[in-house]
Amino acid sequence: MTMPELGRQAAHVLVDMVSVSDPGLGDSPGSGSAVPLAARRFNEIEAVSLTVNDETEATHLDMSYVLGPTAVLITWLVRQLELHAGVRQETVLVAAREFLDSEDT
Repeated sequence: MTMPELGRQAAHVLVDMVSVSDPGLGDSPGSGSAVPLAARRFNEIEAVSLTVNDETEATHLDMSYVLGPTAVLITWLVRQLELHAGVRQETVLVAAREFLDSEDT
């Protein structure tokens, strides 16, 4: 199955977030300049959309062009660890959850 073009572009933005980060300066993909740059780029490529129902004022945020590629990219990266480092998927996912719950995030 081929990823939609907007999804492919959004996935590149996610990779760009990592590439512009400088861990030596305490910068991570979730902080510093990476997030505003990514948000601006997501807007430019229209990967995120917000619709408002004029009658009910209900809002709908569609992030599928970001969430889908994020899952694809994480799955691919975990698979690369499995293939090239011999680390089982379950081990990587447990370590990822431990990292997310730690004070290092």
